Amino acid sequence: MKVSGTGLHTGELVHVDLEPAAPNSGVRWFINQETTPFLDRGLSAKHLLRAERTTVIVLQQNVLRTPEHLAAALLLWPEADLDIRVHDGELPIGDGSAMPWLHGLEAVLGEPAALEFYPCNLRTSHSFGHGFYETSPMADEVFEADISLEREGFQLRTRIRIESRANLSEILAARTFIFEADYTMARNQGWLKGAQESSGILLRVGTHGLEILNGGPLRHPMEPLLHKVLDLVGDLALIRPQLPRLSVRIHNGGHAAHHHLIDRIQKQCP
Repeated sequence: MKVSGTGLHTGELVHVDLEPAAPNSGVRWFINQETTPFLDRGLSAKHLLRAERTTVIVLQQNVLRTPEHLAAALLLWPEADLDIRVHDGELPIGDGSAMPWLHGLEAVLGEPAALEFYPCNLRTSHSFGHGFYETSPMADEVFEADISLEREGFQLRTRIRIESRANLSEILAARTFIFEADYTMARNQGWLKGAQESSGILLRVGTHGLEILNGGPLRHPMEPLLHKVLDLVGDLALIRPQLPRLSVRIHNGGHAAHHHLIDRIQKQCP
């Protein structure tokens, strides 16, 4: 199955093929017509570029951008045998959520399966200037995210438990977002060339709180924070198509914080 759309970074039309693979192949990522996998059975944190707005994987001369939404959807097929062929070094942004990938995977792999979790006895914390994260182990088959976002004195916070397909499906529907000032700065610097009105939510903090400039109405009252969770679980899914049994508290997080956390998880919970 071919999935096509605009690349968020280049603004060009990009293509991805989702193809069933031989039994016991696992999930394999191919890039730029290579015949050997770019990624095969998990990712090492050392190959992650510390970028805030998306995940960028660098292996030798090849670069893969924006794989996290597809990786999050793959959590619903933890035993999948799938070849992912990325033809342009970047995955299409779609509507800014993981739902296009969910529908594509259903067409190729069939009915989703139950989520899988692995034990991770990681109790740690880390500060990164404008925010922090801290983790603690969970005894049950569950991943918990306590997410907060503060901007110009306005704060949102929510706690999400993921223990079933239904929990994850709600998160997969959450679209990406950006604040107006950040968007203006990014476009002035030549970034986010593929950003369109249909590819996410444009926000600003006004006199009465959070204002939606584009992308309304919200799919969920806490959609921006749910998308933060989507990015987090998508990054974690690049290690393996399972979630750690962890409670993660993140304030003003982003992909760079996730990549730092991935490094600690891989060292503590191999």
